[in-house]
Amino acid sequence: MAYYGVIASGGSAVSDCGPRTLCYNETGWFWHKIHQQKQNAMKTSWITPFITGILVATVAFVVHWILGDWGIRSSSSSTAAIGYLFLPFTSIIGSIPFFAFGFCAHYAVVKLRQRARIGYFFATVAGVLATLFIGISIYNVTLWTAVDRVRTMPQAQHEAFLQDSFWRTNKYVLGALLEHPELSAESLYRIATIPSPDLHQRFYALPPIMGKNTRGLAVMRLVVLHPNVDERALIELAKSPDLYVQGQVAGNSKTPEEILRHFYTMPSRNYLIDWGLAENPNTPADILHELAKSHNEYTRRSAERNLGTVEEDLEE
Repeated sequence: MAYYGVIASGGSAVSDCGPRTLCYNETGWFWHKIHQQKQNAMKTSWITPFITGILVATVAFVVHWILGDWGIRSSSSSTAAIGYLFLPFTSIIGSIPFFAFGFCAHYAVVKLRQRARIGYFFATVAGVLATLFIGISIYNVTLWTAVDRVRTMPQAQHEAFLQDSFWRTNKYVLGALLEHPELSAESLYRIATIPSPDLHQRFYALPPIMGKNTRGLAVMRLVVLHPNVDERALIELAKSPDLYVQGQVAGNSKTPEEILRHFYTMPSRNYLIDWGLAENPNTPADILHELAKSHNEYTRRSAERNLGTVEEDLEE
């Protein structure tokens, strides 16, 4: 490209474009050569906004995959391996916001250098995403800290925690609290009456948060399994919307007989409740006789074994 003339910043003519000069050629006026070279370098660089987004998303994908693999390997659930079928998809979905952040951040830098107004828009999007990432990170660190604190909390503080703590309805923190073998029946009943459907569902997290709950059991199932649970909590949890929780209540030896009979006559009764009833040593003999005729092999064998024990106790 030929240069027809240049005007220095002081107004005098010079022979070539250089710093602090305004140049002119057949395409019109443009600023000095150094600025033009920077523009050309940005245009020809292989690190485009798209590439930056891909690089950031790849890092996020790898981190998500490693953490997911750690969680799956640490789980003792019989269905944990199924998680590997979903891990690629969840890792891709989790990396999409990071791609957007990398793309917007790089594009904003390029456009702001060109003094283009659209650069402010992409800078705003990148800033919002960065704020979101930081907020989620702070929340997770705070949650991790709360789980560790509750896991070592003395018994005298349990009731106060369930009454006043910000985390008193959080499933991860409650899971840590339920690891205490000395947790009182009153505290267990208070947890059982928390009106949160989320506490009736299984949950998963990284091993440091899950602690002893390597099977990912729902909080309400952990309540039923606690050695200090009483009839009040079991009666409350018999109304659970989750069949796994109901099955756990049906199998608890502290569950009142009227609740056991209610389970047996439920229209929605399924194999989980039958398993619980068949294994419960306090299930009435007439129900066990019926369950011993079940087409489900596990139910039938458990009921026959339990029925034999019950009849031996009656003979004695």
